[in-house]
Amino acid sequence: MYWNNLSDFIAMGNHGVYVWGSFFACAAALCLEWVFIKSQRRSIVRQIRRAATIQHINPNPPAVSKDAS
Repeated sequence: MYWNNLSDFIAMGNHGVYVWGSFFACAAALCLEWVFIKSQRRSIVRQIRRAATIQHINPNPPAVSKDAS
C-alpha cells in the first residue's frame, strides 16, 4: 500500500482508528507489563535481602521440637 502524504498514512485506508488503536493498546500493555515485572522484581529482591539479614543476625535458630503438644 502506498501513501501520498502523512494524513493518508494515518488514515490507513479508512482503517486508521482500528490500526492505531490496536498499536497503542499493544504498546500500553507492553509498558504495563514492564512496570509490573519491575515492581515484582523489586519486591522479590527486598524479600531476599530481608531473609539474608535475618539469617546473618541469627545463623543458628533454635530447634523446634515436634512433640510440643
